[in-house]
Amino acid sequence: MQQRWLVISNCQTYGLAHCLSLLCVDAQVFPMDIWEFRNNIHDAANIIEKYDVVIVSQEIISIPDNKLDCARRLEIIPSIVFGAYHPDLCYARAENTILNSPLDAYNSIIAIAAYNNGLSVQDALRFYNANTYQKAGYFDMWGPSVRGIAQEFEAYGFNIGRQIINWSRTSAFMYSINHPKINCLFDIAREFLQKICVAAYSTQCLPSDNLATGAIFPVYTEIAERYGVKGDYTFKIFNKYELMNLESYVRASYASYDEQKIHHRLINVTEEFLPRYNAVSSLMTKG
Repeated sequence: MQQRWLVISNCQTYGLAHCLSLLCVDAQVFPMDIWEFRNNIHDAANIIEKYDVVIVSQEIISIPDNKLDCARRLEIIPSIVFGAYHPDLCYARAENTILNSPLDAYNSIIAIAAYNNGLSVQDALRFYNANTYQKAGYFDMWGPSVRGIAQEFEAYGFNIGRQIINWSRTSAFMYSINHPKINCLFDIAREFLQKICVAAYSTQCLPSDNLATGAIFPVYTEIAERYGVKGDYTFKIFNKYELMNLESYVRASYASYDEQKIHHRLINVTEEFLPRYNAVSSLMTKG
């Protein structure tokens, strides 16, 4: 009789669950993302008790009253987070409101810094170049990003050093800082099954890459050249098969920021992006 497994994670939930479904010989795998779980937190105990194995990402553990102690067996698979390809990407807030761009919550540090410093769109565009990236530390993120993801997975018993090398050989393996391509999730699913000694099919069949339908932040050309992959300045809009060039993206971002200005809301990047934001802003104020 097949076991019933539940995967509770973030935007990577469905890709990971579908990979486990393909690979796992003896389990039916069901996805539930963090938003659905939070909406049903009042019934968390009943939900969790229905499954033989509950697999969660780190952030699920920190949700109050999560009832994970009701799980018959609890396993953790860390989320893939990797910032080296997208050092200009940031999250931002207008006071207590999450700030959205045409790419949903993905904003450009350069665009926000330019807007906050009173630069026009045309002036902002001039800062998308290798000189800015060099001085703001955009070219220095590969080593820390590799160490960060390797250490995060190692803390939960995974050794993914070989996988990181394989992922990066031919193209960028991330759509954004927290949206990996499906082959990455497939490899993590296989590693997980091996780690817990569960039989897996030997197959290279991949499920649909659901994160490809979301927002895709480009790997800027000058950054891509550093890592031997192809880059561009083409932004894919969230949940649409539509692209924007850099100027269109910055103009649309400015329009979004103007709406916040009407309500007298200050725009700030979130804390983890402040060092790069401050470096970029400093370049703009020096003239």
